[in-house]
Amino acid sequence: MWRRPAPSRASSILRRSTSASSDLQEYFRSKHAPTLAVWGKNDPFFLPPGAEAFRRDNPDAEVHFYDTGHFALETHHQEIAATIRAFLERKLTQRLGAGLAG
Repeated sequence: MWRRPAPSRASSILRRSTSASSDLQEYFRSKHAPTLAVWGKNDPFFLPPGAEAFRRDNPDAEVHFYDTGHFALETHHQEIAATIRAFLERKLTQRLGAGLAG
């Protein structure tokens, strides 16, 4: 039988999760690393505002929504794979072009 964690344990987990999330957000804000977020727009667990947060923290982030739920990669793998390939090709070409120019 499942037992609910003691309040102090749950609070500790939430604090660590919130801290890790804050660290990740700060990384995106300061580094502007190439970022691609693919998202099921009907995901009941990871809502669309979560994807938009990537763009808020990194204006260069690409966010793509698909007409699916939580298991986007299982239901829309072909479309998402094409998006990933195109993203990587663009970013690698930009990086190689910048390297050749410098």
